[in-house]
Amino acid sequence: MSTEYLILTLVRLILPLSIIRWPLFGILLAAFLDYRDWDFLGVSSDREMIFYQNWDKFMDIYYLALAWFVSLKWEDKIARTTGSILFFWRSLGVPAAFFIDRSLLIFFPNVFEWFFIFYLLFVFLKKRQVLFTSGKILIIVLLSITIPKLAQEYFMHVIRRFPWDIFNPYKELGFDKFLPNVINWPQWLWVVAFGLLPILTLIWVIKFAPKKMESKIINL
Repeated sequence: MSTEYLILTLVRLILPLSIIRWPLFGILLAAFLDYRDWDFLGVSSDREMIFYQNWDKFMDIYYLALAWFVSLKWEDKIARTTGSILFFWRSLGVPAAFFIDRSLLIFFPNVFEWFFIFYLLFVFLKKRQVLFTSGKILIIVLLSITIPKLAQEYFMHVIRRFPWDIFNPYKELGFDKFLPNVINWPQWLWVVAFGLLPILTLIWVIKFAPKKMESKIINL
């Protein structure tokens, strides 16, 4: 293992511990580290790619496990139960991808991470602990985060190409004519595209979701 891997392994083991004390900040930090570690490793061969993918998935499960532990204390019972199902479903898929083929991850998308962030953003912005007061809200939220996540898994693990290599919105939409590419706009425009549906759903939930009513709460 190279020095870069040793340093990043320590970083990705230590910093996500902040999830336990500051769940929203911690999960966003862990997700950012997951997103950016590629830039520091200089993967240049198929063998290095295989090693990176296996290492990365282990790091992912580690910080997701910390998030799952935190989710067990949520007041919203439906959020707790759904989060546990999503976490263990992803955890089941990682070894299947490791031993068989990583394209299988499209059947085990990492929806739990986005679900965790979605719920905590709702709590932070709405100042309310219970989000899922009806089955309709649960279904809409799950669809809004699962659809873009499936697209991500398809690009990363099935066709194994970055989406901006297939369609570069920075150039194709003419942003390069007036927007200097100082922060890798092609990547960040795709990040915005993937996050648009969950963000719109979060706005809808905050504005229109009913408050907790015992008669509307579904039991899982």
